Amino acid sequence: MVNELANLNQQLLQLKEILRKQLSLTSGEQSEEALESLERLESSKRELHAVISESVALVAQLSVDTSATTNTVQLLNSMNEEIQLNIIAWSDGSSVEMKNIKDQRKTLQTYGGVAPGEVVSYYIDFKN
Repeated sequence: MVNELANLNQQLLQLKEILRKQLSLTSGEQSEEALESLERLESSKRELHAVISESVALVAQLSVDTSATTNTVQLLNSMNEEIQLNIIAWSDGSSVEMKNIKDQRKTLQTYGGVAPGEVVSYYIDFKN
């Protein structure tokens, strides 16, 4: 009985560590390495979530005080929400960068290439 609750608490601590690492990654600059690490951690988190779900089902059958566990779950939920907000901020930044690139591309296509010889002048001298 107490063993199942102890196992659940241990699994929640593992989940907390994964979330802490994800939060640290998403708090920094967006990079390819950060995204890859975030993906690996998310995979581990999903696997651990399945194990925790089984443990919760076992503990739910017991009549024990789970208030400490509930507080831990609430903390984990708030950490997860913060991670989601950080990822949304990353995607917003990427959207702005993509729009800037699109605008630059459109400008280049309108006026010609990058090199001076590639630029097409649209100025027409009617006096000549």
